[in-house]
Amino acid sequence: RAEHEFYTIVAVGGIAPGNVVINEFMASNTSSMADQDGEFDDWIEVYNNGTTSVDLSGYRLTNDLTNLTAFTFPAGSTLGPDSYLVVWADKDLLQSGLHANFKIAATGSTLYLTNANLTVIDSIAFSTQWSDQTLGRYPNGTGNFQTLVPTFSANNNSAVSVADEVFKVEHEWNVYPNPTEGQFTIDLSQLQWGAQ
Repeated sequence: RAEHEFYTIVAVGGIAPGNVVINEFMASNTSSMADQDGEFDDWIEVYNNGTTSVDLSGYRLTNDLTNLTAFTFPAGSTLGPDSYLVVWADKDLLQSGLHANFKIAATGSTLYLTNANLTVIDSIAFSTQWSDQTLGRYPNGTGNFQTLVPTFSANNNSAVSVADEVFKVEHEWNVYPNPTEGQFTIDLSQLQWGAQ
């Protein structure tokens, strides 16, 4: 799982540090949470750590700093203290609600949150994501990003650890050439991983 657990977090200026953050996101939603039209789409949760409401009018979410118009919070959008707002990243602007004009690449990408002055106030770079799991701040709103059991529009309170996921290995794996004193190949193609 090591390739799934390397994260880079960059937070830069703007409003009071850490007040509005990307709190959780899902890049491969196959059955976890459906939008109002019954579709299982990528989503991004924004959270207000502060003690006062924040006017999000003109704030933006994007996965491409050269395209800051991928999603702009509409005029009048506010986020109360200790509150969440979810944006569907599904490239479906015809649906009602908050829908961004981009999807999240499950193979890895970077998400950016900017304020109305287009200053990046939070971002997360991530590698390949597993289906129906999220990356979120743990502890909620302030911690480092960790793999989570999804907590859509709610407190992040259930980080997933290696101890939580016990696997058994069935069938064989091969190392060749064997024996060797130089390079070798580990063939895992015959492995079948299953949760116990």
